[in-house]
Amino acid sequence: MITINLLPEDIRENIDFSRKNKKLIGHGKIVILLCFFTIVSFVICGAFLINSNQFFSKEISESSHIIDGYKPVIEQKKMVEENTKSIGKIRSGYEYFTKFNYILNQNTPEGVYLGTLETQDNTLKITGYAKAKNDIGIFRDALENADAFSNVNIESIKETDDPSNQAVTVNSFVIDANLESSATSKGGK
Repeated sequence: MITINLLPEDIRENIDFSRKNKKLIGHGKIVILLCFFTIVSFVICGAFLINSNQFFSKEISESSHIIDGYKPVIEQKKMVEENTKSIGKIRSGYEYFTKFNYILNQNTPEGVYLGTLETQDNTLKITGYAKAKNDIGIFRDALENADAFSNVNIESIKETDDPSNQAVTVNSFVIDANLESSATSKGGK
């Protein structure tokens, strides 16, 4: 079969050129679409990263604020540990520390304030002050009735100025007692 192209030659060249351009334009459209999708994906990823960065920055700042809130607690914990070690050192020096303190705390009435406690050869000397003389007598009787002390005597009572308020007068006292074995035994109650 023989085909004859009756179109003039300059038109035939334009048709061939337009066919080539059609393929090139098709490839150009594909490249443009790919570039468009690539740009859109970068924009979406960028927006996602910016939002994620803001979210994590907010979370980090909140966490930092919470951690800063715990710093005083950590410092207090360290202080408590140091105080506990100090108390342990003191307790190791006195076998009867807990028992002795327990007995005194249970038998010291309200209004009586202890100053110093001195022990020597199973004798105890207590100094302190009270607002009323009657409170000193109640304290002496309570110590005498405790099985940890015997021969509890009030050595002296005199009126003095309150150490915390010079305008108020209090009764300063000194009490002597013998320590029994229950006061100097190891352990708690």
